[in-house]
Amino acid sequence: MALDLAAHRIRVNAIAPGPTLTGLTAPAMPIRRGGAHDRADPLGRLGDPQDLVGASCFLPRTTRLGDRSTVTVDGGYNAM
Repeated sequence: MALDLAAHRIRVNAIAPGPTLTGLTAPAMPIRRGGAHDRADPLGRLGDPQDLVGASCFLPRTTRLGDRSTVTVDGGYNAM
C-alpha cells in the first residue's frame, strides 16, 4: 500500500501481528496453545489480542514515522 499511495503523498503505517489466537482465528489455527509453534516462539505462546494494544496506541501518537513504517508484534519470532 505504501508504494501504491506514495505518488499521492499518502503515508502508510501498519501493524504486522504474528499468529494471534482470537475467537475468529481459533477454528482456523491448526496449532493450539502448548503446540509446536509455542515452543519455537521466544515468548513460548501464541499471540493474544492484548499484545497489539501498545502498537495500536503508538502509531497514531507518533507524528512522523517515515514513509513506510511497520510495527511487528510477533513475540520476537522474526528476530530469531
